Amino acid sequence: MGVLLNFLFIVFFIIVPIVAVCMQTIPLRMANVTFRDTDPVHGYWLVRQYAAGTFEQRFGYPTGYFYVDSQRSQEPARLLMREAQPSGAVTDGCSTRFGSVSLAGFDGGCGPGCFMFLIVSTIAAPFFFVSTFDRFFRLILRSRVDVRLQKTGPDTVASFAFYGPGGYSLRRRYGQVFEKPTLPVSIGNPPAAPSGPAQPRGNAA
Repeated sequence: MGVLLNFLFIVFFIIVPIVAVCMQTIPLRMANVTFRDTDPVHGYWLVRQYAAGTFEQRFGYPTGYFYVDSQRSQEPARLLMREAQPSGAVTDGCSTRFGSVSLAGFDGGCGPGCFMFLIVSTIAAPFFFVSTFDRFFRLILRSRVDVRLQKTGPDTVASFAFYGPGGYSLRRRYGQVFEKPTLPVSIGNPPAAPSGPAQPRGNAA
């Protein structure tokens, strides 16, 4: 039992935070996308229209749904998508409810209040523990997608950077939409041209 607890402690409190910090600082990128004969404003809204309706459920924590961060986005140079944080999670609601109940006993005086606080704190300790670490992991595992657009002649070039486990998971989906598609070999290779003049069919007269 002790070995298992030590293993879980190392995984959740050492390995997971280190991996999460690395994902928050080291982006997963894809090849730059060029919008031909498009100004940055139209390129910005082309990306935003797709990004605003994109979500991922393979990792799905804390939510897997993304929204446009209007405060940090700078039209048309930058579009920042952040993963939504649940404001009324079950663990938050339970810890808040237990906290209000534990303080309600002080209306009857210090003695009943302290007794009520002790009882509720003992019962609610696991809920406070889970809520605290749920908030911590929601913060360090929150994902984002950072898109930068730059005008290059008549074209607009967009660079995509993905952060966090949810952002890493979205990399393939964005690539399918914006990167140049690769055709199968049987379709991509043109048929070989005949080397000589075509031979007439049928028997000679």
